[in-house]
Amino acid sequence: MKRVCLIPAAIALLFCLSACGTGTDAPTIRPPAASTAQPVLPVPEQTPAEQAQPTTQPPHTPAQTDHYLSPVDNDQNHTAHPLVPETPNVPIDGQPTVQPDSYLTQGQTGSGAVYGTTQIPNTPATEPGQTVSTQPDGYLSGSSTGSDRVYSTTTGGGKDRYHTDPVPVGKPLPTEPQDQQVDTHKQYTCTFSIECATILNNLSQLDSEKLELVPSNGVILPKQTVTFYEGESVFDALQRLCRDKGIHLESSWTPLYNTAYIEGIHNLYEFDCGALSGWMYRVNGWYPNYGCSRYQLAQGDVVEWRYTCDLGKDIGGGNAW
Repeated sequence: MKRVCLIPAAIALLFCLSACGTGTDAPTIRPPAASTAQPVLPVPEQTPAEQAQPTTQPPHTPAQTDHYLSPVDNDQNHTAHPLVPETPNVPIDGQPTVQPDSYLTQGQTGSGAVYGTTQIPNTPATEPGQTVSTQPDGYLSGSSTGSDRVYSTTTGGGKDRYHTDPVPVGKPLPTEPQDQQVDTHKQYTCTFSIECATILNNLSQLDSEKLELVPSNGVILPKQTVTFYEGESVFDALQRLCRDKGIHLESSWTPLYNTAYIEGIHNLYEFDCGALSGWMYRVNGWYPNYGCSRYQLAQGDVVEWRYTCDLGKDIGGGNAW
């Protein structure tokens, strides 16, 4: 009995069925690719009333201004710069005002220095277009002296509380610095001079380092007119004069005598020309027996500062001591 091999026949049948598409498997379905487009929302229809209204824009809000920028620097195309502080108001002449000299009171040192600047009297503020008068305001009438000083009428009595001997009759009594009342609206004039001619007669006693400071004629400052305010003292005017002229001045306060004491002028000091040398002042030909802070000036006074080498005897002022 002959055997039949069925395996090749089975394989051939399966091949035929696959080629003819008669298989029972279902076709493969791929899902659609995901879309990246945004969904379109329906636009609600406007009512007739809404269509009638005009189209408006939101209100405009201006950008904040930087506190540290000037107005033009807030534009986008500008570079920011700090604001420049406003310049303080100054008088119309463009010069700052300086308070008048402060006056020494008891307890102050009164130390001096080299003066080369001028103090400017206080100037009242003005509005644009106004002018300030620098004239004396007509106070220099014949009856006005620029002083309410009191004159001595007697030689009796002893020394005052500041150890001052009685003032000669007819000479002005001292005005204490603490009682001084200065009116900077009233100006007067007097004359001042500074000299050290007596040193020329005592050169052998002079400190050798000071020889070059002594003028050949002994005159440090020739006689000249000086303006002062009502109520000022000889010391007040001397300070301002030395500042104006760039003349060295050094002083100290002496509480015992309630006055400033002049130690040196033009770098010439007391004791530079002997044990009895120093500075003295004379007003209208009289050497006051009290300090220059206590002598109140009056219109037309003639003030002389003189260096002595013999306690005033060589310049006619021996009685002042």
